[in-house]
Amino acid sequence: MSEFGLHRVTSSELKRLLRALHKDAIASPISRSSLIEKSFGDVEANLDPLIGRDTAAAKAMLVAVLAERGGERGQVAALSYCGPTSPGTRSRDLADQVRELIASATESVALYGLTVGEDPGVLRTVGALMGGRDIKVRAVFDIPAGTPLAEVRAFVEPSLSARATLEVFAIERLKARFAVVDDSKVLVTSGQLTAVEEDGTLDVGVQFRDNAYVQAWESEWQRLVASGVARVVPE
Repeated sequence: MSEFGLHRVTSSELKRLLRALHKDAIASPISRSSLIEKSFGDVEANLDPLIGRDTAAAKAMLVAVLAERGGERGQVAALSYCGPTSPGTRSRDLADQVRELIASATESVALYGLTVGEDPGVLRTVGALMGGRDIKVRAVFDIPAGTPLAEVRAFVEPSLSARATLEVFAIERLKARFAVVDDSKVLVTSGQLTAVEEDGTLDVGVQFRDNAYVQAWESEWQRLVASGVARVVPE
């Protein structure tokens, strides 16, 4: 990325900009004046690749740059934190963190601990990613005992209907909340994957990259499916 000015911008500044884009704080298409207005004037000269792009394209570019930097550092664990906003904290909506992780997918996305009736924004992000791309998707829902599987399917279909690569499962009293992308990148959290800062609760977790961890979990997952603990939600 040496040909772009973005390589001169620190990762913390790129993440700050990404947060602003997720919150729609910067008008689309992006202009120099809007960047300066939102306190990015000190790095605006190095953001040429973003000027004139719409918000979605800009977010995708920033995610790619940050992912590339993360890969160069190797397997590094990062804090996942969502809670009441306070000066000096690094709180961010978990929903935004999950969407960023999903946006980096090239092969597969697995979401564990979804809840019927919650904000379907994360599912819509997955649905958009699947459009025109060969992405395998697994959505696993935490359901109360006795919940008809038809309710799970009805919740999923508006966002992910007619997807040949989609697997939907349900487990009663599933307490885990985590996402796995490309069988290597993992986000584990104590909160719902759609949680936002305004909820007023404190949720913490970790993001990391570990193929061996994912392979071990996949073996356990297949055992849960075979034993009937994880039930397939029929189409």
